[in-house]
Amino acid sequence: MSKSLKFLLILFISIPFFAFSHDKYFVLKSTIVDFKDNCDEITLEIENLESHEIRNALCGIKPSEIGTLPFKTSKNDFVVALAMNNQFKLSYTTKGYVPKIILVDTRIPNGTDADIYTMEFKIKLAPTDSDSSSKENFGALLGYSSTYNDFDFVRDSVKKATVFYDLGLHEYEKENYKDAIKYFTKTLQFAPGDIPALLVRAKSKVKQDDVEGACKDWMEIKNSGSGKADVFIQHYCTGKK
Repeated sequence: MSKSLKFLLILFISIPFFAFSHDKYFVLKSTIVDFKDNCDEITLEIENLESHEIRNALCGIKPSEIGTLPFKTSKNDFVVALAMNNQFKLSYTTKGYVPKIILVDTRIPNGTDADIYTMEFKIKLAPTDSDSSSKENFGALLGYSSTYNDFDFVRDSVKKATVFYDLGLHEYEKENYKDAIKYFTKTLQFAPGDIPALLVRAKSKVKQDDVEGACKDWMEIKNSGSGKADVFIQHYCTGKK
């Protein structure tokens, strides 16, 4: 492969989901910190939750086609340009470390005039054999903040519940039921008793042959006064109260 062709291939891979026909775009810079190895060992997979398309980004390569960036970049940075009005799941993975998951919601309200949005933050991966390996692997949740008229970390519990519910549905549709259960469980941490999350988590548990766990979710719905789980209780949970 010629050097020029190889360069073009690397450049193409490093600009996932950049839509040249879009007037607005979101530039995300994540810096890897406290990582003993070269960040080339880290894979950044970016999945478009709208189209289910997946691309990988390369560490230390910036998307030059978008012009001058409003921040400095280094060899330890992942810089990606994302199409606006989409949702993306970013997964940072490498051998021996707990994966880090980030959801980026690039949807903005109508009438917002900025042509470029940016976000910078740091990523620290926890070794699988460390005390921190059991901690949450969600490093950040990013969405549009009307308060700051820009993108910001999601702090509102209702918004967080919605984010995790969307991720749960996405994994359920892909038949990744174990991950779906994980995301719906996170949803319920921020929105206890949420009936839609309980319903789909129960369905996911059935797919994992955990009927007992599913019945607990359906009974929680029934005990809340809702009849939305009655048909499932009758079918799966005979004799349960």
